[in-house]
Amino acid sequence: FYQWSGSDFTATGTVVESHESGTSVFIHVEHGCTLPCRLRILTYNATDLNDDTDWFSLADTWRPLIMDATVNQTLSEWTLTFTPFDIDTAVTSLAYSWEVVDGNLKTLDSDDGLCSSELVVTVDTSTTPTLDVPSVALNISDSHSTLQSPLVALSGELSVRVAIKSASLDSYIITTGPLLEGTITGEIRVSGEMFIDSVRFALHSSLDYWLNFTLDGKDGIYPIEVSANSISDGVYDAYAVVKDLGGGSISQLMGAVHISTDYSRVILISVVVAGVIVIIKVYKMKSSS
Repeated sequence: FYQWSGSDFTATGTVVESHESGTSVFIHVEHGCTLPCRLRILTYNATDLNDDTDWFSLADTWRPLIMDATVNQTLSEWTLTFTPFDIDTAVTSLAYSWEVVDGNLKTLDSDDGLCSSELVVTVDTSTTPTLDVPSVALNISDSHSTLQSPLVALSGELSVRVAIKSASLDSYIITTGPLLEGTITGEIRVSGEMFIDSVRFALHSSLDYWLNFTLDGKDGIYPIEVSANSISDGVYDAYAVVKDLGGGSISQLMGAVHISTDYSRVILISVVVAGVIVIIKVYKMKSSS
């Protein structure tokens, strides 16, 4: 194995092994150079150059891993233990950083340093200044890439931390019918969004049936825009319903929604059209006479 020194190629003393399989040659190089680097392979027989390749780039594709992770809880104290690993980098050369974040990904606590055989993170949730479920985010890096772990929620019951901050409608009297939009509009605001599975706007009829509408939102804000034209007339109790990742749900009564159908515009248009027809007929009669 030779490496370009700036003026010529010099032997590096690197261990190189090779073996053939059919028409392929497999080459194993131990710590040949600082990656990424450019390589070229040449083969010789007893007297002359036999074959060669174009220059190509050799890059390190190995990345840090977490071989094992455990989470233990004693009252409000949580202990997370991670076992880092990298196939081509010593564990003590890996760098770590972790953060404790709230439902809006605001950093509550953090630390960083070099890894050891085990990385232990201890968090006391009774001292974290948030009403959301705190979570731990962990990053492990070697010289060229970073492993970002999923968030680890520090709660056995997520629903006690997910909250409905506000839920309201722009109007509680909705009129539907021909030439009328009849749209129910409003907004639901929630906290702990990262732990939410779904947010729904629900209508409970006085006849004891439910109409559910799943909402899309961002940053904890879920706009309500539901067409009422296909909903029967009546009075409905409106609810904001939030389901968390743990399967629990919370709801909040928003108020009573009155939905009614108005045909007055159709009647008015019919009268106008009838009047136009009468005028046309009278005009035609006068013209014929």
